[in-house]
This record gives sequence, C-alpha cells and structure tokens, in this order.
Amino acid sequence: MKYVIVFCACFLSAGCESVPVQSSLPVDNSVMARRFVSLSQLRTGISRSRSADLLGREVVTGYELVDAAAGQYNPITVPNPYRTGMITRNARNYTVDYYLTGIKAADGKVSDDELVPLVFYNDRLIGSGWDFLNQRIRGN
Repeated sequence: MKYVIVFCACFLSAGCESVPVQSSLPVDNSVMARRFVSLSQLRTGISRSRSADLLGREVVTGYELVDAAAGQYNPITVPNPYRTGMITRNARNYTVDYYLTGIKAADGKVSDDELVPLVFYNDRLIGSGWDFLNQRIRGN
C-alpha cells in the first residue's frame, strides 16, 4: 500500500512539459513567401498581369513526404488564380480571378470561402471581395 501511495504522489506531482519541435522540412523561402497571398499589395487600377505578379502564380497548400528515410518533402501547390470567370452586365465584360487566400478546412477541396474574387474591367482592377462582386457587379 505504501508503494501505491508513493507512486500516486510521484505521478501527480510530475506534471506535463511541452517541447518545441523543429521542423525538418527543407524550406524554400521563395515558395514559403507565396504560401498564401496578401491582398494588401493591390491597388485599384493596376493591371491583371501586375496583380498576378504581386500575388504569385501558385500557392503552397501543404507538403507531401517523398523520402521518409531522408526526411524529404515536396510542396503541394495549386495555381493562382485558382479559377477565372467572365461576367457580362450592362454590355460590359468583367474578368474575375478567384485567388486562394487560405485553407479553412483541410478537406482536400477549395471552397468559395477560401477564395477572394478580384474583378477586372478592361484589364484593370476595379475591386475585390465577395461583397464587391455580388453587390456592384452581379447586382445581388
């Protein structure tokens, strides 16, 4: 009985400790810089190609293990803009580029709430975001 009490006392007083783990992933800073886009770089009036240059043409969504023994990982990338669409309203043609800005659910799918639309008219940015697209362009 004495040993049980000593064991319980040691167990309860031991506590927990968290140890930071260093990632062994080889990090390519140019790829990591494009992990997710920052829309703060954009200004109304810039060209569609300039906005793509600023935001990057691909985004890293994760990593896949290539060689467990060597600890090698390759980035999993998707193109940005993730998709592009055309909207015609009042005889005007708008191009909408949908950029992946973050992953909200790791479900292997890209949903609309993970995308931000950029709206272009005559190859110039006129606005961004779902509110702008739905209210000003679609008229919803």
